[in-house]
Amino acid sequence: MLGQVPENRSLQVIAKRDLPDQPSGLVTPWKVQELEMRYAVNGVPVHAVWTTGIVNMDGTHDAFILGYQSVPIAFERAKLWLASIAHSIALTSPMQGAGNDKLTIPTNRPLDHPTLLEFWRGQGHSEDRILKAQRDGMMGYEQVKDPQTGQVFEMPLEVWDSASGGYRNPLRPDEFLKSTEAGE
Repeated sequence: MLGQVPENRSLQVIAKRDLPDQPSGLVTPWKVQELEMRYAVNGVPVHAVWTTGIVNMDGTHDAFILGYQSVPIAFERAKLWLASIAHSIALTSPMQGAGNDKLTIPTNRPLDHPTLLEFWRGQGHSEDRILKAQRDGMMGYEQVKDPQTGQVFEMPLEVWDSASGGYRNPLRPDEFLKSTEAGE
């Protein structure tokens, strides 16, 4: 990840040391390594030690990086106190680290989202219309009616004719059904 920082150039790993796995609170532990590196930050050469950890969580990953750096000429002396400062940093609330508390976890309820509900309200949609759309989406069908007879059909969402932009009337396939209003 240090290579993703635009100011960092010419990254070189001098030494890599595997550290013991650390408990993550999940099924899999943190895989931890210590890397000693040289690179340039805005053209200034630095010598650094970074401890990194990665944990796999059901196909996604979380990571941490903790380290210190100094100009090469002062590194041997500076690492004695820089390491103590780096290791004294502690997250008081790990769930808030790196914005983890701001992540929106995806759900399989695409119409049950506060932002979408607020958008609909802003567009003047009534609660009944919002609830109807939520119900239709979650149930997997939409209630539609024949505009001539008023007969109501419950059409599975997968029979939507995307080429024509509607549900075809099962009684008269050359005609399209209309959406029902909330409460019908």
